Amino acid sequence: MHVSDAHNVFLNVAAQAGLVGLAGLLMLMAYAMRLSRANSVALVLGLTFLNGFAYQGLTGSFEDTRHLWVLFGILIAAARLPLIRRDGNSHRAGAPSPC
Repeated sequence: MHVSDAHNVFLNVAAQAGLVGLAGLLMLMAYAMRLSRANSVALVLGLTFLNGFAYQGLTGSFEDTRHLWVLFGILIAAARLPLIRRDGNSHRAGAPSPC
């Protein structure tokens, strides 16, 4: 049996793309954590992405699985959703009025 990967997302990306690729992967994970602070929906999606990619990636090379990248796209979309606050105002502080 021939093993063709490093059995770890971080080692596999480092072996294929070097330190630049590993730095890009770590920046992508930091971006996902930053997006997770946008709202409660993004928090749930962000924790799910980090669990599926970072934590599970310690035991397998899952960087090529499409469902994780779809989840990352949904996380970006959820972080940009304008959610309505309890006072009924859906505008962010400091944003110009649409009127």
